[in-house]
Amino acid sequence: MNYEHQVELPVFHFRKSAKREYSYWKQALVREFLQNSVDANATDIHFNLRVDGDYVVLSVVDNGKGMSLED
Repeated sequence: MNYEHQVELPVFHFRKSAKREYSYWKQALVREFLQNSVDANATDIHFNLRVDGDYVVLSVVDNGKGMSLED
């Protein structure tokens, strides 16, 4: 798979906004990532969860249309 668009957001973004907006922020975060892929018309979506030292890293890769900087 070759994906041209990648968005990286700092972890504090999710800790601050997700906790405020969602009472169950961990489940909501996965739901939001999936919904973003669906909204981008993705037909191929892959979730990867791995442990990196003290961190758990969730990666989502899809073949959707991507997001502009304004989005």
